[in-house]
Amino acid sequence: MLKSAKKRTQAVIGVAVALAFLTATLFWKHTPPQIITLPSGEQYEFVTAEWGTGEVQPTFAARTVARLPWQIRDFIVRKWGNRLGIVTMISSGPGPFVAGSPLQLPVPALHFWFRCTSEKPGSMQNDFKFILADKNGVMGGQGTGGWSAYGQGRDKWLTFGFPIEPRRSKTLQLYLFQAADPTHGPYRQIATVQFPNPLFDNFPNWTPEPVPATKMAGDLRLTFSDFAVATENRWNEIAWINGKQTRFHQPGSGEDRKIIFKLDIDSPRGTNEAWMIATADLSDGTGNHIHNDSVSRWSITDEYYMGPALWPDESAWRLAFQLKKFRGYDSQEIVTFTNVPVPGVGGTYIVFQTNSIHGVKVILKQEFTRKPDKDFIFPLSPGYTHATVELVNHPKDFVVDFVALNADTGWKATEWSNRRTTDSHTVYLSSMPANVLTLNVTWAVQQQRTVEFMVKPPPMK
Repeated sequence: MLKSAKKRTQAVIGVAVALAFLTATLFWKHTPPQIITLPSGEQYEFVTAEWGTGEVQPTFAARTVARLPWQIRDFIVRKWGNRLGIVTMISSGPGPFVAGSPLQLPVPALHFWFRCTSEKPGSMQNDFKFILADKNGVMGGQGTGGWSAYGQGRDKWLTFGFPIEPRRSKTLQLYLFQAADPTHGPYRQIATVQFPNPLFDNFPNWTPEPVPATKMAGDLRLTFSDFAVATENRWNEIAWINGKQTRFHQPGSGEDRKIIFKLDIDSPRGTNEAWMIATADLSDGTGNHIHNDSVSRWSITDEYYMGPALWPDESAWRLAFQLKKFRGYDSQEIVTFTNVPVPGVGGTYIVFQTNSIHGVKVILKQEFTRKPDKDFIFPLSPGYTHATVELVNHPKDFVVDFVALNADTGWKATEWSNRRTTDSHTVYLSSMPANVLTLNVTWAVQQQRTVEFMVKPPPMK
């Protein structure tokens, strides 16, 4: 009895499995591959679009090996990497490395992977770019020409990423454009890939403010106006549009999108001050965020511009600016390290100084390092004579900038290069007279001003 019952149970399970398999077979719909053809004639099959920081090719072998301890991983890649088709990984000591950069990138992005189906060696050129669009074909952001290709034949991969994407759209589209001129367009759409949005969700809506808008940042009066999404004119030409001079025009198909605006900054202390946008952040209610360490400005047309723009289907974008003076500092904001001894070549002299900047205690650490003279200045290199000042206690929103460097002999620095971080500033010199014994190094220390505007995105095609 027990054996027959067991056999009946097994039979029922077998029939159920067979029916499930048959149902899946009958109703399974084969998704045709999405193939793109580059202007060179090479063909690639779309494999996946995934959000994250990893940059390992999407094969089982590559991603399994990438998770192993680096000693084992390096041995496997060196011994069997070609057989396993692993082309994006690099053997480079502790920690996983791929595609010439750390496996874990600092900023997540929407990474695309295409696998080569028809190769033409040596034919790939930078005469195309990709642009992301929502399900309705509305483009935003900036096209990428910064693709990478690894491997050969069936193990050749084309990959690139976008740091922003339209997250309210359930499906997305990737457009491939060919440029008549690789640097300035016009662009012709030659392929489209569709795929599900890995970040699709419901998000809150922000409330926009009317533009022009005037706000206060401390005692500064700021007026934000002439907000638009646009593309730079060819060769940065100035054009007259609606009675105004501008270096930008309405974006066309395949053209990168930037935000354009004007920002008037008025100080109650007169006209000797000059202010600038130190950093800017553009964000929306879905989590897209773009940080700009500098914002460009055309002085002739008084237009600020930064990019890339976000998607226009948002009710509002947030623009946050950090503002600082670059001329007209007051006496409290000027800090000078006097009679700083110049060490011998290869030596470093360190000194601390405490100042009160508008009632805020600031501790400054200055290092001066003497190096052999050079024929030219190369920034970011410790091999050059340089002075670095650091805000030790890093007061909120305070920044430091270089003003002047002069010697006891009357010599003063007239050429230098800079490197800035959130709490320090380094100035590099190519050379300095051998008879200089002491220096006076002057810095400007100030508290930045912060202001935000909630703006309604202009419609984009």
